[in-house]
Amino acid sequence: MADLGEATAPERFLHTTSGPLRARDVGLVLPHEHLLVDFRPATTPGFAQADPAEFAALAEPLLADAAAAGVTAVVECTPPGLGRRVDLVADVSRRTGVPVAVATGVYREPWVPDWVYEAGDEALEAWMHRELTEGVDGTGILAGFVKISASEDGIRPVEERVVGGGGGGAPR
Repeated sequence: MADLGEATAPERFLHTTSGPLRARDVGLVLPHEHLLVDFRPATTPGFAQADPAEFAALAEPLLADAAAAGVTAVVECTPPGLGRRVDLVADVSRRTGVPVAVATGVYREPWVPDWVYEAGDEALEAWMHRELTEGVDGTGILAGFVKISASEDGIRPVEERVVGGGGGGAPR
């Protein structure tokens, strides 16, 4: 019989604003944070807009304090329908040295982006795959996870599609 040796598991990574972070280097993680979120409707003037200097002035001390307390990574759960701004998050991450994992995916109604209702299942899958493998919002930063959610009164058709339930188009 041939000696196949011991199988070794592939190395695992958490994709962050600082690049891939080896699983063995991940220590204390803040697992569900929102550094910038906008709960207003996406059609509201100024939606997802923030002054970079003002954002940095607020977020940098928080990330610096987290790092001083031993945090090695932050999971930033804001998806596009809630005003995701990976560019601003990446900037404060670089300034503080705290890696931040950013999300792809979709939150629940009424914060589902309009285009999601019109997109087919394949288009949704392709979008999330691109964000996980090529980068988010033109930043080149890979999403580290898929954000999914369901309405408090039960999962709605569009939310079911996002979590992989299929079913074609989703009524509003």
